Amino acid sequence: MSGIDLFLVAWSLAALGWWSIALLMLSRAGRRPIPGTDRSPAHLTVFKPLPPVTHEAARDRIGRALGSFVNQLDERCTLLIGIASSTLETWRPLAEAWARHAGPGRIRTLVLETPRQRANPKIAWLEQLAAHAEPGVWLWSDADVVAPPQLLANLRAELSSGQARAVTCAYCVRDVSCAAHALDALFVNLEFLPGALLLGRSRTLNFAFGAAAIFQAAEFQARVTWADLGRELADDHALGRHLAPVGLSAALVETVFTTTGMAEALKHYYRWQKTVRWCRPLGFAALLLILPLAGWTARLLTGPAPLLSGAALATVWLAEVAIALVAFRMLACPIRGRAWLTLLSWPGLRLLTWLAVWLPLPVEWQGTDPLWQNRRKSDKPKPPLQ
Repeated sequence: MSGIDLFLVAWSLAALGWWSIALLMLSRAGRRPIPGTDRSPAHLTVFKPLPPVTHEAARDRIGRALGSFVNQLDERCTLLIGIASSTLETWRPLAEAWARHAGPGRIRTLVLETPRQRANPKIAWLEQLAAHAEPGVWLWSDADVVAPPQLLANLRAELSSGQARAVTCAYCVRDVSCAAHALDALFVNLEFLPGALLLGRSRTLNFAFGAAAIFQAAEFQARVTWADLGRELADDHALGRHLAPVGLSAALVETVFTTTGMAEALKHYYRWQKTVRWCRPLGFAALLLILPLAGWTARLLTGPAPLLSGAALATVWLAEVAIALVAFRMLACPIRGRAWLTLLSWPGLRLLTWLAVWLPLPVEWQGTDPLWQNRRKSDKPKPPLQ
């Protein structure tokens, strides 16, 4: 065995070491005790701008996610829902059902033309909702997030402990119904979550996650401007940078997906990877250390023993598929139907995407224009629609 082959074996073993740590992190996800109890009398406002949806299944998925928050509202909580007027009829039945279930005054729905005063469409919506929020504690949470029982109470308790200015939640995927959703799930469960949990073992973070971020409204108003946040593609990352120190919650939330086809899923997967590269370029470059598939592919194409190199490449490929299966089992995320095809192709897709992310290609946010050439917009924001 040549020195190159020994190097590739060592590279593969190092990657296996990381995946062992990753599986250990996943085995402990969501199992830490919640520290203390909520002692704050402050009112909690939960922000939920609803995305445009194009089919009933997507609406129902978002409806299930938002319903998990509605079930936890009490007299100290208000849920602010933002609905674009063009999609009102799509959301009206669910909005009326949520209001009946929650009781008087606990849900406020804001219907208006899609805000465009910021480059980041989510921040444009949150800014509009903030004008109608109570001045106490704010919780920003994406519409596709499913809350575990007692999430609101637990987050309030963690924030009131005083160890951080904000508390954020890592997230996983437990529902994979098609090949497109499997690609998103592989990113979240294998490429995002283990690292997030490992970083969370430190005392504080300097970033947050869009799944859930809770903070004092006064801290936000003192440290963050809508103009700065609205220029960021990774608004959650920027929010945490402004509010640091940020604590990672012991709670683990779930996210659901509304992608309808593999082309959309691939663009979403690419945007996720590109955003990580823009926000953490050195960390993203270091991911090459857990991509031994790159080395074995090069060895197969240029080496003197293609059969041996091919066998090693196949071994690494299948080992990564097996690791993904174990991770999904730990998170109670079953694989069904054509999702298996995505799972089997994931090691190659991950490598190709890592390489593609270094090209000067833009990304888009849910079909919005213009495209993002970097994580931050330098141009002036668009005026709001009247």
